Amino acid sequence: MSISKKTPKYTDHNGYLMPFGFPAENFSSSLDYNPQSDDLFIATYPKCGTTLTQHMIYLLLNDGVPIQKDEKLDQLFPHLEEVGAEYVQTKATRKSNNRLIKTHLPSNMVKHNPESKYIFVARNPKDCVVSFFH
Repeated sequence: MSISKKTPKYTDHNGYLMPFGFPAENFSSSLDYNPQSDDLFIATYPKCGTTLTQHMIYLLLNDGVPIQKDEKLDQLFPHLEEVGAEYVQTKATRKSNNRLIKTHLPSNMVKHNPESKYIFVARNPKDCVVSFFH
């Protein structure tokens, strides 16, 4: 019995590996995004609790009311480097006067605004590797 190996596919965007399928122009525009004072970023390394954090923040901003069946997490928290700066500026969801944004970019690649809010989530790298595997 042979075991097939799943290997992720990545695209090199100027030396930064992004999951295959992320449009290069959206990645480039995300690097030029200028955060606004009402932006709330959830910044994590992939597989480090992003989804759980998004749900917790949503509950906190929405008086404990969970995401409705007709709402989608990726629309409530657009992934900056996947959808690009223009999408975030024009279509990102606002909850409690905060524009919700998700990013997996390292801190040195994201422009900062001292008035924006940044939630950084870290996880034991060993757990992250296991999560990537499964």
